[in-house]
Amino acid sequence: MTPILCAYLLGMLLFTFRKSHVAHLASLQMAWYLFAVIPFVHVLFTLIHAAAFTSRQSDLPENLALVEIWKEGFVWLFFGISLLCFISSLFSQPRSAAATIHPSCPPEGDQ
Repeated sequence: MTPILCAYLLGMLLFTFRKSHVAHLASLQMAWYLFAVIPFVHVLFTLIHAAAFTSRQSDLPENLALVEIWKEGFVWLFFGISLLCFISSLFSQPRSAAATIHPSCPPEGDQ
């Protein structure tokens, strides 16, 4: 997982510094926000892991395995949503005011 996250980080940094290749900056910003949540998920589940390890039922390997499963699940969830926002920022067309006007409407100056 770590090599994937490192490669993704480098890709996001590349397109952050070359904003001319990005079609939708708000989606890129959302991708950064979601990517920034991943370290907090690691810290939170490390604390939960430590609490489960020091509890009275620490001899149950299911407790520790469940913490790892949930941690990986949340990391993949935030990574996947961030990746979707990042791809959307590269390939979506920015909406302009002219694109929302129906072509059959006359221009404002012709009235």
